[in-house]
Amino acid sequence: MRPSGRPRELFEAFSRINARAFADERLLSCPLLSKAPNYGGVLERFLRQQPPPGTAAPASGPVRLALTALRYAAANGLHCVFMLFCAMALRLMGAGSPEDLAGAGPGERLLLLDTFAVLPGIAADGVYQERYLPGLAEAAKARGWLVLPLYRLYGSRNPAVAWKALRVLAASGGLCDLQLLTFADWLLLIRHALLYPFSLWRLARALRGHEPGSPEFCIRAALLESAGQCVLSGEARRLAGRRLGLLLAAGRAKRGGEPLLVSWYENQTVNKAFYRGLAQAEAKSGFHVRTIGAQLFVWPGALLNNHPDDAEAALGLAPDKALVNGAFFLPEDSARPYAVGPALRYAHLYEPGRSQPRAPKRNRDEKAGAVLVLLSYHPAETRRVLKLALGMARSGQELLYRFHPATRREDFADLLPGNALFSYGALGAALASASAVLGAGSGTLAEAAALGVPVLFADEDEPDLALNYLPEEGRGLFWERVTRPEDAAAALERLERARSSPDHGARAATLKESLFAEPTADRIREAFEL
Repeated sequence: MRPSGRPRELFEAFSRINARAFADERLLSCPLLSKAPNYGGVLERFLRQQPPPGTAAPASGPVRLALTALRYAAANGLHCVFMLFCAMALRLMGAGSPEDLAGAGPGERLLLLDTFAVLPGIAADGVYQERYLPGLAEAAKARGWLVLPLYRLYGSRNPAVAWKALRVLAASGGLCDLQLLTFADWLLLIRHALLYPFSLWRLARALRGHEPGSPEFCIRAALLESAGQCVLSGEARRLAGRRLGLLLAAGRAKRGGEPLLVSWYENQTVNKAFYRGLAQAEAKSGFHVRTIGAQLFVWPGALLNNHPDDAEAALGLAPDKALVNGAFFLPEDSARPYAVGPALRYAHLYEPGRSQPRAPKRNRDEKAGAVLVLLSYHPAETRRVLKLALGMARSGQELLYRFHPATRREDFADLLPGNALFSYGALGAALASASAVLGAGSGTLAEAAALGVPVLFADEDEPDLALNYLPEEGRGLFWERVTRPEDAAAALERLERARSSPDHGARAATLKESLFAEPTADRIREAFEL
């Protein structure tokens, strides 16, 4: 898998810029340079040759500069206070400490699981569950490893929510990456916030002179418009990675084997900066920490950050090895080590009763079962789906809405009918009971297609902008593009006819195999070198 068409032009421009920009470690914390298209709407800006809809026209001259400086100071000051609050709260709650990194006994190797701790979910559930790499800790413990979670806090900056979640994390064991920071590191964070604007300004100056409409021109414009955003998360991760590498180097004599670090890997700022910190620790200590990036999810080609960039990897910004969710996601032209790993988050696709696609319903009618509306983490995708769903609801289609856990339903109340029904509980059960699925910007659409559930993809007028997780080869058989509510009924009828074909089950099984590698015990052990 690789970016194609005009998005590839943008990807290659980012790669050229980053090869120079990332020599300045302060720019590692710039979210826009991660290539994630949601930052600054840079992909939309490039494809449409205009600022993304809803972008406010910035003030000019000194007023613009003053407003940007105020936004930057507020965003970074508040985030620094929040991070400090979390680190101090964990200390007061008696959470684990960096000394735990040397806790492995004779013959026992240390496995660090670097994943997100989603604060709102933990606070609501009152318990921590590993949702990104489920089953890996248990498999490693069975092989004699000492497993230590390394949390990245995510999802909310509300102190009340954070306090509730941190109490759960403190009692669950593990270590938060913020706990690795020393007093000197906190001072370096402040220094970083003060100096970062000068690094960004130098980069913007270096990008002057490109023709309007070129990818470099669009990247520069997006950089300047996003200059007021928070940049401390990436730098905190770099400092934590450096501190972690030095602690592991100092404690290697106490362990029975070399440690292994597995990161949930989206190739974003928090990943690049963390690996740079580990590389800096290795340069100082001579001790290498083996790293595996777990890219064990489905993703569309338009998410440019997920594609490997060998130029960045050469700068120490990538793991030693990356694992992808299925053969479909293997890069076609990267020199970096990539392998198919176990689709840990998708084990439910292989549970008894779900290993084969559902049989098509007979005499389907529009009221026989609700269409499940799957809403995305990405706001633009969610709004497009809801607009389409609203038109379908007005025509009498029965719908069941399911929001992404990190999305607030209240933010989209204007696009929900007054009698809207919502789906909760297990996602697998929701898919099994749905007559069809409508969505965009959601990997669950690929799960539905792999199970043989008809999928309506809410399409974008600019095809390269759409976050479509569905392989083009399955179009017309497992899924259809829909742009207008009045087209939905006909598309569903075509998909139902396709489900009646004799080879539908075999082709669905092939689709599932290419997207989701079954998480067998042998595959887990081999992929993660246990």
